[in-house]
Amino acid sequence: MPDEILYLIGSFIIGLLFFSMAYKLIMSSIKQSQNEVVLKDFENLYNEMNSVCSLTGNYGLALNYEIPASVRVIYATEDPKDFELASAFVDTNLYSKGNNICIVFKDETQPRCKRLGCDVAMPYIGSLDYQDDFQLFVNKILGRKLVKRYSLHIQNYAGIVVVTKDRYIDLTQLNLDIDFNDYIILAIQLNDEIEGFQQKAEELADRWKEMTPLKDCAARARVLKLSNVCNVPDQQGICNGDVTAYYQTFYNIMDCISKSNYFGFYDRVVGFVKGDRVCELSGARVEGYAFGYAMPVIVASEGNYLEIAIHELGHTYGLCDEGYGSGKDSRCESGYSMSGGDSCDPGDVCCPNYPEQNSIYCTWDKCHRGCSYAFSFASSSYDHLKKELKKYCG
Repeated sequence: MPDEILYLIGSFIIGLLFFSMAYKLIMSSIKQSQNEVVLKDFENLYNEMNSVCSLTGNYGLALNYEIPASVRVIYATEDPKDFELASAFVDTNLYSKGNNICIVFKDETQPRCKRLGCDVAMPYIGSLDYQDDFQLFVNKILGRKLVKRYSLHIQNYAGIVVVTKDRYIDLTQLNLDIDFNDYIILAIQLNDEIEGFQQKAEELADRWKEMTPLKDCAARARVLKLSNVCNVPDQQGICNGDVTAYYQTFYNIMDCISKSNYFGFYDRVVGFVKGDRVCELSGARVEGYAFGYAMPVIVASEGNYLEIAIHELGHTYGLCDEGYGSGKDSRCESGYSMSGGDSCDPGDVCCPNYPEQNSIYCTWDKCHRGCSYAFSFASSSYDHLKKELKKYCG
C-alpha cells in the first residue's frame, strides 16, 4: 500500500512537470507567433517610411497602426544602442530622430532596428503598463484586444520623413530655409532672454564647423532659433545633485521644440543659460553640461559660451573628459573608459579619446595624467569626430 501511494504521488509530480513543460512550450509558441505578426507590421511601417523617403518633393500618406501590449516602444535613432530612455517618452510630445527605426519588446533587453534610406523624425509610440496607459486599461476592463491604436501621418519634407500622430500638419507651410545636408544647430534661450542671442548662436555654428572635420566638408553649419524662451527647472538643482531637475530640464527642452513644429529638423540642440555659470556649489561652478552620448541636447552658460558649448557638443558624440571622469581600462582601444563625475576610476563605456596635450577635454587634470588644456580638439578626439561627422561629407 505505501508503495502504491508513493507511485501515485510520483506519477502525479511527473505529470505536473510534463504539464508545466507542455504549457511553457505552448505559451512560447503562441508568443513567438504573436511576435512574428508584430514584426510583420513593423516591417510594413518601415517599408511605408522608406517609400515616402525615396520620393521627391513633398509627399505623404496616412496609416492606421496597432501596437500590442507586448511592445514597449517604437522610435527613430541615429544609434541603435541608444534605447534605454526611449520608453520613458512614449505618448509624450517628444520626437525621436535618426536613420534607424527600432522596436523594443517588453520582455527583451535589446532593440530590433532597421536602417532607412533617409532621416526620420517621429514621436515615441508604444504601450505603457496597464495602470498608466488609458487605452490599454479601458480595453482590458472591457475585455477587448490589448492594443494601442495610432493614426499616423507620414510626410516627406525636403528629404526628411516626418511622422505626426493623431493630427495632420501641412509641413509645406513651415517655410524653413534649411538644407538637410547641412549640420543644423537649434538654439534655445532657457528661462531668460539672452542678449545678442542670434549673434551668439551663429558664432557658435561657425566655430563648430571651423574646429571640427566639418571644415573639410561641403556641408554648412546652420542655425535655427526658437524665438520664445523655454522654461526649465531652477538650474541650481543640477549642482545640488537633483536628478529630477536634470531629467526635467531635458524633457522641457524637447517639449518646447515639439511645440514649435521643428520636430527633428536639427542635429544638435544648445540651450543657453543667462550669466557666466549654470549653477554653483561651495565655490565650484558648472558652466555647461550634456545629457549623454547620442542625446542631442546640451546646456551652456552664455559667459564663455563658445568654449563651453563646443566642449559639451563633443560629449554628445561620446568624447570623454581626460583629466577626470574616466579611468585606465585595458578593455578599451583608447586605454580609458568613462565613469563620470570627478572620478579617476574606469566605468562601463569605453572612451574614444585619451589624455593629450592641448586638448579641450583636459579642463582639470585632477587624476594627474599629464594632459593640458587648449581650445582645440586633440588628435584622438578629432579622429573620432571624423567618424561621427562623416555623413555630412558626402
